[in-house]
Amino acid sequence: MPRPPFTDVVAIAAQRIAAGVAPERLMEVLRVADNPRRCEGRPIIRRFAIRFGGASSADEGTSLMDGLLRITTAMPAGAEDVARLASVTVTTSWNGRTENLTGLPQRLVLPMGNLDLELAITASDLRGFAQAALATCPRG
Repeated sequence: MPRPPFTDVVAIAAQRIAAGVAPERLMEVLRVADNPRRCEGRPIIRRFAIRFGGASSADEGTSLMDGLLRITTAMPAGAEDVARLASVTVTTSWNGRTENLTGLPQRLVLPMGNLDLELAITASDLRGFAQAALATCPRG
């Protein structure tokens, strides 16, 4: 038999769904929920152009950490809805992984040695641009 706090979470979710919040939105919020972290210093922030249609090129997007982390964002030609249609690619050269994500904003925690790198990718205030913010957080 479930007990608090699980029953409390289910009761709150039921209230929010009854109020019209999409269940998918609640599930996403629960997926990304995490305890607060103690990150060091200010995050590194880069603004970069979103590619609209056309072929990709080697110089699109932005890189962080002397090229160890590369981020690109593309949209179909004529599209406007970055929240649903942006195609985001995050490549980490220290482990050879590539993450292909859809929509903005995106948040990733990338493990690197004894650090967690918190990457947030959002639409910029400038139309046609995205922004990447990278924070360094010690583990433990």
